[in-house]
Amino acid sequence: MKRTKNKKRTIAIIGNGCSALWLARHAAGNGFECTVFGEEPIAAFSSTRNQGWLQSGAFYAGRADYQTALDCWTGFSDVAAYAPYAVRRETPCYFFFKDRGEAMQWRRRCASVGFTPLEMHVRQAIPIEPKLDDCQFPFLYQTLDCPIDTHALMNGLVRDCLHHGVQFKTLPLRETSVARDRNAWMVEVNNRRLGDVSYGAVVLACGAYIKRFCEGVSSLLADEFVPTKVGVLSVTGLSLNAFLLAKVEEGPYLVPFFAGGKHGFTVCLDGTDEEVQDIEHPTATSLPDHFEEKVFNAIRFAFPSIGRALLAAKKSTHVCQKIYRRGKATGTPKRSRIALDAQTVSEDLKGLFVLYPGKFTTAHLAARDCFALIVGSEETGVKVSVQPYG
Repeated sequence: MKRTKNKKRTIAIIGNGCSALWLARHAAGNGFECTVFGEEPIAAFSSTRNQGWLQSGAFYAGRADYQTALDCWTGFSDVAAYAPYAVRRETPCYFFFKDRGEAMQWRRRCASVGFTPLEMHVRQAIPIEPKLDDCQFPFLYQTLDCPIDTHALMNGLVRDCLHHGVQFKTLPLRETSVARDRNAWMVEVNNRRLGDVSYGAVVLACGAYIKRFCEGVSSLLADEFVPTKVGVLSVTGLSLNAFLLAKVEEGPYLVPFFAGGKHGFTVCLDGTDEEVQDIEHPTATSLPDHFEEKVFNAIRFAFPSIGRALLAAKKSTHVCQKIYRRGKATGTPKRSRIALDAQTVSEDLKGLFVLYPGKFTTAHLAARDCFALIVGSEETGVKVSVQPYG
């Protein structure tokens, strides 16, 4: 006797980054049939601007964003328990300050939510990272932040997904769209339906492409989101033995990465995000004028030895995308962690969901929130453990 598929328990996930994989893992582990649509390669670097910063929460606690700080600590603990093989705990993280008063205020804010940064002198960090020998910052704190091999973590998630029957299909996202078909959803390529398959739910977990997909189904939904871009400098051929975060205007933040056998570090400047205008080609947006020169000057100012070493290193620049959800009222801050049931925007969008974690460290929390929306608060027996399967 042929078994009829329950459409309500089928999910199409657009995107194959970290949040998409966490969601597929949660859903498939609870008996849902999941298909993940995305571009090759799976488990690439699209999931984080810094290619693997596992955040303890101290960065946001110091900014008085206490809820994000606590979310990061939960994410840090969960991810480290799930994939200890991917976490580089031997690499320390240092926050640098010019002013002692600013440093003490940052420490007090961290302490108010249970973090205890370790106060140090720069000379104590030089044996770990000799290129700090002429660092221009006299005040230094060490936190628990550390690098994570994103490639190893995401491959682990892919293995878990395959173990539970998740299907992966390669599609060019620029040519892909979704449309509602009566009480279900379908995936289209160049406006043509992809096979005779429909889904009870579609989740847009495609990062920079979310705004464009939303435009295809509802301008009202698209207006909920603001895409932004920030320039990132990637350095290979020059290694760092520590995270280096200079707490001055516009950074810089130097973050080591270890992924897929590659190593180096990325650099971005704090507070330099710009709104993206071209949502049709979100990954092709141009960098700000003189971006590379601006980054070099910031590094030379904060860490002169590293600035000199950069001259012989291999460098490349790229644009990292972020999505924010607009605040509902004047003065409401933009929200970067998104799990949205589109039906709350328009009744015609029942079964459509938007997932964007905002931070790599909290990707599984956003996926958990999104899965809870899909199954509804009345369904029982749902588990969202981050412990390894098998």
